[in-house]
Amino acid sequence: MLEEMENTLTDMIESGSSAPDLFTFNSITGGLWEQWAARQDGKIKVLEFMEERLFSPSIVTRNLIIETFGKADDIETMEENLSKTKHLGIKTNTITYCSLVSVYSKTGHIMKVDSIPRQVENSDIVLDTPLFNCVIRAYG
Repeated sequence: MLEEMENTLTDMIESGSSAPDLFTFNSITGGLWEQWAARQDGKIKVLEFMEERLFSPSIVTRNLIIETFGKADDIETMEENLSKTKHLGIKTNTITYCSLVSVYSKTGHIMKVDSIPRQVENSDIVLDTPLFNCVIRAYG
């Protein structure tokens, strides 16, 4: 599937009539990120490809990356990507923090869940019902 995706993207670019956009890159990131988990360089290539074409990864892109590393039980890389997201000035949202809560609870890092509401309160994100529900579910 990875080869077909790459061929389709190449065809899209070479056609000259259709240029990839942010939706294209988010589709690539979300749909095939797990397949690229075995190919370390693939993860980096998507972001480099986007940046070379002057597409800045959105919070949707960054959330997909954070969630995928979490699902792969790579907590350290997940947290590095969260930090990089903030460093790049990309505004996180409650989806970002729900992903963290879910990963922490499923991987035995329940103590880290305690810090999430405080992190959100220290930002300009509003604590909302879905985030509270994620935290409640984590403790359930």
